[in-house]
Amino acid sequence: MPSHPVTATAHWVAAVRARESARPDALFHDACAQRLAGRQGEDFLRTLPAWPPLDWAIVVRTAVIDQLLLAAVAAGTTTVINLGAGLDTRAWRLPLPPQLHWLDVDLPEVIAHRRAHLRHPPAACAHSHLSADLNDPAALDRVLASAQRSPGRTLVLTEGVLVYLSDEAVSGLAQRLLAEPTVQGWLTDLVTPAALAWAGPGWPNAETAAQAPFRFAPADAGRFFGALGWHLAQVRAVDEEALRLHRAPLALQWWRAMGGAWWGAACGHATHLASVALLARR
Repeated sequence: MPSHPVTATAHWVAAVRARESARPDALFHDACAQRLAGRQGEDFLRTLPAWPPLDWAIVVRTAVIDQLLLAAVAAGTTTVINLGAGLDTRAWRLPLPPQLHWLDVDLPEVIAHRRAHLRHPPAACAHSHLSADLNDPAALDRVLASAQRSPGRTLVLTEGVLVYLSDEAVSGLAQRLLAEPTVQGWLTDLVTPAALAWAGPGWPNAETAAQAPFRFAPADAGRFFGALGWHLAQVRAVDEEALRLHRAPLALQWWRAMGGAWWGAACGHATHLASVALLARR
């Protein structure tokens, strides 16, 4: 795969999943992560600054999305469309029903890498890949047309995607998903302005920050998506989930122990850095 900043972070995220899988108390096990990450993923990990620590947020985000996605499938979701899939392997590692339709969508070079490294074992469900540049509205229309061919309820997943988009692009995506009646849910991760201030401009490293900067960080996600026809059906704060799952870095543990949530509210600042949100139609 080429070393475009966004595709490079896909290798990094896979390397983080591989490291978590090797832990005796792993929150998930991903047998495919190491070969997907390859040397590029490990090299990317070594380029990251020691501060702020980043791996914990990826691990927690992954685990929380796993939980919400499995709950949505149990509640009747029949199709999952994973937009900007990167090197995600949920169709392989989660206990999904074989009749579930799963579509992983990303740029052609990402899909080629996935196909080369995910030949065996087979996916747990009815899986397919689709190459598409989601900056092209016509490509997104073709992707969503696949939902019309699958009966039942569709859930769209955008993990690690929205943060790279402008407010206008996210608004356009929200409106297009709402226009597709089969799409009943949208599972995504969100960061706040406080997260950008905490991590600094070099997150996750200088190259990525310069060429693919973080852009979408709504101060009030409920109001932003509410105006577009979606409501936040469930929200899981990543820092709170990190404490619950015993993956919080020492700095976060100390901040919470010192009354960080109260202090942040008193000063008028956001008390959470990021969240995983399940959106539903209003």
